[in-house]
Amino acid sequence: MKLLITQSLRCAPIQYGNTMIEIMISLIVLSLGSLSAAGLLIVSKSLNHEAQQNLVASFVANDIIEKMRNNSGSLANYVGTINGSVSTTEPAPVCSAAAPCTISQMATHDLWLWQQMLNGASVQIGGANATRLVQATGCITNNAGQVQVTIAWFGSMQTADANVVASCGTAGVNRRQLVINTFI
Repeated sequence: MKLLITQSLRCAPIQYGNTMIEIMISLIVLSLGSLSAAGLLIVSKSLNHEAQQNLVASFVANDIIEKMRNNSGSLANYVGTINGSVSTTEPAPVCSAAAPCTISQMATHDLWLWQQMLNGASVQIGGANATRLVQATGCITNNAGQVQVTIAWFGSMQTADANVVASCGTAGVNRRQLVINTFI
């Protein structure tokens, strides 16, 4: 006796296209991914601006320190705070190789150039200052050759107050400070 075994094959119905639920879920996933990418772009742009401001402050602070080292006989003339509006009038005499200055005149000229750099007047695009630190304040102290250069500015994001040198810059959650201590 032969046993015949037959196997019944069931075919699933053929599906054409996607269901509305699948399309909605894929659109939700795509939307969340796009929103996350946009949020990441906004945060990275803001952090990039903060990093640029920090780089400008570091460059400006090191520039005045090098000028002070080149004119170390007049360190007392560099001490003070620079803030507020930019003086567009260069102090006389204009110190150059053709018109040499005294050490105190050189210090006055160096501080004027430093103020121009703090306010971004040294680089202009379309008549506007391109590398400006917002509400910049520069402070220089000297204690027997131990020089402290502090630059305070207004950052775009709120953080804890950078109260490293309380007397330099306007206090607040947007204040940033760069402090460099050196010996001259």
